[in-house]
Amino acid sequence: GAWLGSRLPGGGWSDTKRDILADEAGRAVRRAGERRGVDAVFEETPWRPGSDRASRQAFHLQFGWWAYHSGERSTAAIYGLKAAAAKPWSIRGWRLAAKAVLTSPGPGSRSGSDARDGPDAAGR
Repeated sequence: GAWLGSRLPGGGWSDTKRDILADEAGRAVRRAGERRGVDAVFEETPWRPGSDRASRQAFHLQFGWWAYHSGERSTAAIYGLKAAAAKPWSIRGWRLAAKAVLTSPGPGSRSGSDARDGPDAAGR
């Protein structure tokens, strides 16, 4: 738990200025496209969670399922509990935490119940 807390403390400059950074990146992409004479489209993919519960849950689920499928069950359980803390009434974080504690990812582990909540579904 201590490692995770020191790794993702939140509240830093990049956390609090996420929207500003995305706007700057979008402007940079548009300027580069104009210089090259092409239509350049910036599609933001947030790499840090926002301050709202849904964003924090999606972030923790994404990293938790990545950890789970990499065999890092304790890290997956921590992220599952963090996702559950962000939205305790949602089953998704609880499911990740339980799966990480009770099962090991095997061949084809992307199928079944975790496929609904895996890394590709974190934004839903």
